[in-house]
Amino acid sequence: MLSYPVRIALIAALGGFLFGFETVVISGAEQTLEKVWHLSKWWQGFTVSSSLFGTIIGSLVAGFPAQWYGRKKTLQIVSIFFIVAAVGCASVSAWSLFIFFRIIGGLAVGASSVIAPMYISEIAPAELRGRLAGSFQLNIVAGIFIAYLTNFGFSGLGPDALALDAGRYDDTCGPVCGIIVQDTRESALADPEQQ
Repeated sequence: MLSYPVRIALIAALGGFLFGFETVVISGAEQTLEKVWHLSKWWQGFTVSSSLFGTIIGSLVAGFPAQWYGRKKTLQIVSIFFIVAAVGCASVSAWSLFIFFRIIGGLAVGASSVIAPMYISEIAPAELRGRLAGSFQLNIVAGIFIAYLTNFGFSGLGPDALALDAGRYDDTCGPVCGIIVQDTRESALADPEQQ
């Protein structure tokens, strides 16, 4: 069985998976977005790239709360951002709200891309530190790969087969990974090694 720090490091590396997945999966819904909201090419591009605004801001400011409150607590808050963004993107029909929740998701992606590698490096045993820190990068690639598989799976359905836009399926991993990170908090509190 994996030691507690290794398990926690691998869970923290899920932020990398969400980074890759969230960044790429919207590419499979570009045409649907254009049709649903009757977007020009410029606004379609803005819609697809809107999460990157949040990613830039999240990566620039994430170090401050991580330093003040700790990496673990900040990652738990970031997991809530992932959940809010995923549920928000999946449940809104207004374009402006979709953009708002995409930016929230971008904040989570940017913050996790800074904080998760720091946290992994801090808790990983010295002999495994490089491999565990590399697991974050591996998860980015895995997220990109799964996103492309998801896009391929939905590609044959067409825009009218689903009454869903990009947010309906592109952020489905967000709540799952966010809940896993939140559950880590309870397991950490119950683990006598961490007391």
